[in-house]
Amino acid sequence: MTRAAVTVLALLVALTCGAWHGAAWLIYVACVLAFAVTVAVGPLRWRRDRAVWVGIAVGVLLLSVPQAVLMMSGDGSHAGSLQALGDRAQLAVAGVCGYVGLYVGQIMVLRQRVRELLPSVWFDGVHSTTVLAALCAAWVVAPVRSATGLGTLGTVALVGRPMLGLLLFSVALAMCSILGWRSERAVTLMAVAFGLLLVGDGVNVLWMCGVLVGSWWGLAIWLAHLGVLGALGVAALDRGRRSSGRVQVAWSSMASPLAMLLFSGLLLGADRLHQLPAPTTVLALAGLAGVGVKVCMVFGEVLRLGDSHDQALTDELTQLPNRRAFNLALAAEAGPGSRSAKVAVMLIDLDRFKEVNDSYGHAYGDALLKEVAVRVAQRLPAEAVLARLGGDEFAVLLPGMGLQEAEFAATEVLQQLGRPLRLGSVSMKIGASIGVASWPLDGWSDDADLSASTGHVPVSGFTSQERRGGLWSAESADLQVPVSGVEQGSWLGVGAEELLRRADVAMYSAKRAGGGVARYDAAADERARAEQVLMRELDFGLGAGELMNHYQPQVDIRTGHVTGMEALVRWQHPVRGLLGPGVFLELAEENGFMGALTITVLRHATADAVAWHRAGWPVRISVNLAACCLLDPELPSLVEQIVAEAGLDPALLVLEITETTLMQDPDRSRETINRLLDLGAAVSIDDYGTGYSSLAYLQDLPASELKLDRSFTQRLSSDPRTGQIIKSTTDLAHSLGLRMLVEGVEDPATLQLLRELGVDESQGYYHARPMPAGEVSAWLQRAEMDRATNSTAAAPVAEL
Repeated sequence: MTRAAVTVLALLVALTCGAWHGAAWLIYVACVLAFAVTVAVGPLRWRRDRAVWVGIAVGVLLLSVPQAVLMMSGDGSHAGSLQALGDRAQLAVAGVCGYVGLYVGQIMVLRQRVRELLPSVWFDGVHSTTVLAALCAAWVVAPVRSATGLGTLGTVALVGRPMLGLLLFSVALAMCSILGWRSERAVTLMAVAFGLLLVGDGVNVLWMCGVLVGSWWGLAIWLAHLGVLGALGVAALDRGRRSSGRVQVAWSSMASPLAMLLFSGLLLGADRLHQLPAPTTVLALAGLAGVGVKVCMVFGEVLRLGDSHDQALTDELTQLPNRRAFNLALAAEAGPGSRSAKVAVMLIDLDRFKEVNDSYGHAYGDALLKEVAVRVAQRLPAEAVLARLGGDEFAVLLPGMGLQEAEFAATEVLQQLGRPLRLGSVSMKIGASIGVASWPLDGWSDDADLSASTGHVPVSGFTSQERRGGLWSAESADLQVPVSGVEQGSWLGVGAEELLRRADVAMYSAKRAGGGVARYDAAADERARAEQVLMRELDFGLGAGELMNHYQPQVDIRTGHVTGMEALVRWQHPVRGLLGPGVFLELAEENGFMGALTITVLRHATADAVAWHRAGWPVRISVNLAACCLLDPELPSLVEQIVAEAGLDPALLVLEITETTLMQDPDRSRETINRLLDLGAAVSIDDYGTGYSSLAYLQDLPASELKLDRSFTQRLSSDPRTGQIIKSTTDLAHSLGLRMLVEGVEDPATLQLLRELGVDESQGYYHARPMPAGEVSAWLQRAEMDRATNSTAAAPVAEL
């Protein structure tokens, strides 16, 4: 670094000693060549800005080559430079054309970075140049010609450079303003380069006119030109992030033409008082014409942007307002500063719309949506806003309506939609699920608006939860639930977002009820939110190993021998303690967690069974399969892998399947079951008698066990007909070669009745409650000792 500084200092000393002209020319030519190489090895290596830098490089070369020739022709002094400019005026004018290339490069940079560059933006540069040329022709050209003694071309070349440099620098500053002053290094460097170019050209004019005296000014001009090449060269090599801006039509768009109108008028007025050169009048008139062109261009842009704005707020299919337009209307009506004291929202979701698309095609589906839009609009008041949010979902904003009025309007809409309709040759009837909510919101306080800064809405009434791994927070009864789509400073307020969310909750309540109209229910909403929190925690708990198995014995009624263990999932929640499957199993199935949950249970069960077998208790292990698992074609492969990893004999694995699960898709279910049977596993029909109870699948399905639901066991001692049902079912199972197992045995009298009816095995609290895996071996040992001591299967076993 020190050596380089000394070298630069020595060069400057040498240049300032008088014999610097030849070295300056060589250095300048070397810098021009270096810039050309930089553009060749920089932007041309990647396509992002290739066209931009080719244009800028052409402009720099057009500017620099004549400059280099003029430097070579002179001797570096004021007189020599002036003589060279006068002798080669045509070459100097050609050099001015380089500014056009630089201006085109600037506009290309802006076009690449601004999403919507309007034509009137680049026209401002051309228009401003015309008026500046008129001003120079009026009051600058003549004094410069008189001071320098140059001809017309030489004077135009000398004066035109700073004028065009001012244009380039102004555009560069505007680009930095549009794209952000710190958004992109290359744009900032371009502004620096054109600023140096303007300074160098301005100093050159004053030096040529004799205002500035001394050879030092020639050196300053030379250094400024080198700075231009250096700044543009570094900008060409820059590959930093690109900024993005947006040009909008506003009154500020007319600032430039209004200023040009003022200057053109002043020039023409001055010409009336004192005749100005002929070019001044022509250019001033061209400036006035440019104002008219600018006005026409802006007017056309306003029309195009207005049409684009309408399209951005309109659903293309139904020509109704779209989601964005609805949200804008909702934000104006609901929340602080709203226009209405009360307002209601109605969300409409068509029933069985997917069936129409699947059965008749999307053309019929589109026609149906158009017809729905017409029918709903017919039943709405004039001030209502009907919008299509997307798919088959519509929304209605009802200003001035309360909840009861909105519910009545929704009922009328539902009746209108329920009328049969005909699309082409197809007749159909389609219903809808409609949810209604109203503003002001019940239980909503102004404090909710403060949560907009964090994007959360307070939710009260939840039980205490714990935040774990980014989930929901701790020991407080008031949880903070993130509101989707609400950001700080968002144009859709938190209150309006909450109103829309409540209508959505009511709509889903109506859908779960089979269609119709439902109003927002705060209690049901809090339950749903609590379930959502629980599901998030379950998702975390699955990965954190919080789910575990408890096991309940299955006992041979005749001998009292323990034949198997059923795996029953439990959730060891870190705050709420041990949770049974009734708390979370249905929610897990609704939210797509059953696959992961079943695999977790199966892994634990097979590993525990192998441990018991090694301890001398070769009992079979039973695991329940959900419908989604049975329909998964990958299930048999996963079961095979898990059994192999655990080292369990597949014959000791029993997979329990309910009748309802089996009948959801009998063909696919049967295919999966057959593949499981091929692995050597056994199949049990669980909860028999509570589902379809079809005898056909018993004939086709090679199950090994029927498991009678506990509802029959509970009525056995009080209802003689229940005993006959159990007896006939047992006989059916035995005739098909199946084992008969009955659940829900809780007392010795029930066990004795089942023994008399011929049941094979029993399961229930009378034998044992579900227990952790670590307690199974000890329980099996005590049970075997009790069986040997009592020598009867009817003897109860101590509960754990």
